[in-house]
Amino acid sequence: MADIRQILDDISENAPVVSDRRRLLYQTARAAALTLIPFGLVNSAKAQGPSPEERVADAMNVLIRLAHMLSDFYKQGLETKGLIPEGPNREALKTIYKHKQVHTAIMWHVIKAQHGIPNPTDSYDFTGGNGSAGGPYPNVMNNSAAFLELAQVMEDVAIRAFKAQTGNLVSDNSAIEVAHRIHTTCGRHAAKIRMIRRELGADIKPWITEKISGIDNEAAKEMYEGEQNTMQETFGGLVDMRHLNGNQTINLQVATEAFDEPVFEAETLQFVNLFTLR
Repeated sequence: MADIRQILDDISENAPVVSDRRRLLYQTARAAALTLIPFGLVNSAKAQGPSPEERVADAMNVLIRLAHMLSDFYKQGLETKGLIPEGPNREALKTIYKHKQVHTAIMWHVIKAQHGIPNPTDSYDFTGGNGSAGGPYPNVMNNSAAFLELAQVMEDVAIRAFKAQTGNLVSDNSAIEVAHRIHTTCGRHAAKIRMIRRELGADIKPWITEKISGIDNEAAKEMYEGEQNTMQETFGGLVDMRHLNGNQTINLQVATEAFDEPVFEAETLQFVNLFTLR
């Protein structure tokens, strides 16, 4: 485990800081642990059913399918001639791809440690057309702007998917640490993709505001539904972030920017299955 921690520490410490907001949230999370959990996760953690080991393995298997897909997405993009021009942006995507490879390897070991069987990698059609190349993202592998749009959606979904599985991982200290560290790195990836798009002219922030995607594609927009939520469940009850501690000056945008809303298993797998060849 020490080697894995060193890898992730290197990623966290050496990667350019692209969002002070995400760094602050990461530091706060480490200090506060699970004092504040997004709405719905408390009940998920209390759910009866599989053993703790099975729950960890099942949760990680959801996430590893997403990680396999992300890794292959960047691999295909980088190998597609002319899609990503040489330069700083291509180098950034190459670094992100390397991180995805690390993530899948780490999750594989976590699943095996729980006596689970890791999901293998799949084959993909990133247009979402099940091999027809005519899905909701038809230009993803022949237009760099379309590729970056889907990269943003995938990274944002990954952040929210990891958050959604928190309640299923809390029984294992190693698993929850791995998940939080990968979640933090995904936050850097999402912010970097957004900043690349912003430099190329997109009207977008490094983080999600309300449910604004900054993308015209309707399928992409659907994946941001729920991000406008301002209600968060704490161990003290449900709290509206706009009125935290009696505050009356926190506006809707600020309140929604403070938290990434979870994307639970069914929606995560529906998203992965859109691109998976079966």
